[in-house]
Amino acid sequence: EEGAEAKAEYSGLTPTVPEPPLATQSPNARASAEIEAEVRRTQKLPIGGTYILRDPVNGRVMRTGMATNLIKRKSDHKSDYPGLVFEVDKRSSSKDARRGREQIIHDLHNPPYDKQNPIKEKNYTPEEYKRMMDAGRKL
Repeated sequence: EEGAEAKAEYSGLTPTVPEPPLATQSPNARASAEIEAEVRRTQKLPIGGTYILRDPVNGRVMRTGMATNLIKRKSDHKSDYPGLVFEVDKRSSSKDARRGREQIIHDLHNPPYDKQNPIKEKNYTPEEYKRMMDAGRKL
């Protein structure tokens, strides 16, 4: 114990009291702690990006998407798609990159819960479509 305290003092770290395990916290406290931990992990990363929803039993990607705020989207999908696991695919603050990447992962997995193609080519000029796809490939 003394060695650990001396080592912490030497390295400039302050020993901290561990938080109670999530399992012993109330559901609201647990949710708040999970959100806070995720925010801390992602503080320096863009909050937007692309994601997949995966079936934990068979591993199949059931839905893909993009969001300007992945933490909020994860929370939204908890009730919309109970039982599916939310996984961040790539992070980006660029809407073009997110849209292009969403099309790429949609084409890769052909998820059954995606109701439409992420990029409808008829809604964009060929130049816009190419720009989004190129940006998505760079992620």
